[in-house]
Amino acid sequence: MQLKKCIERLETERQIAIAEAKQQVHEEKERKDGEILRLRSQAQSLGQETIQLKERIEKLEKASTNQVEKARANQLAKARAIFKRFKAEKSEAIAKRKSRLKEYENKMKVEKENLQKQGNDFQNMEHEVNELQTRLAQSEENFKKMNKQHICTLLERSELCMLVR
Repeated sequence: MQLKKCIERLETERQIAIAEAKQQVHEEKERKDGEILRLRSQAQSLGQETIQLKERIEKLEKASTNQVEKARANQLAKARAIFKRFKAEKSEAIAKRKSRLKEYENKMKVEKENLQKQGNDFQNMEHEVNELQTRLAQSEENFKKMNKQHICTLLERSELCMLVR
């Protein structure tokens, strides 16, 4: 009997141990289920957050791309304006240079004409000087002849005067 009681007691203890183990397994399962639900909820939140972040990244990329394109277009427009301004300035400088060149060519032409005129005037003056020198030489020669004649006439007169006295 004692053995029977011992077996019953062991059987009861075994059932209690099994019940406690089942209860612990059940509690552990519920705890794990709660953890799984929490993790699923977190995963779902993270998934939604990931989707939102991806959407935000796409929006930022589009905005960035738009900004880059606008900046590029703006810089291109500025570069074109600068190029156009430089081209206009270059054309203006070339026109001014051509105008100055034409002005200098005209001045050189006038100076050349003046120099030619001065050269002609100089030649004319040389010719006049030569003519004057020739006339002076002729005048001097005529003066010498006339002076000689005068002296001769004076001598003849003085001879006549002596003869008449």
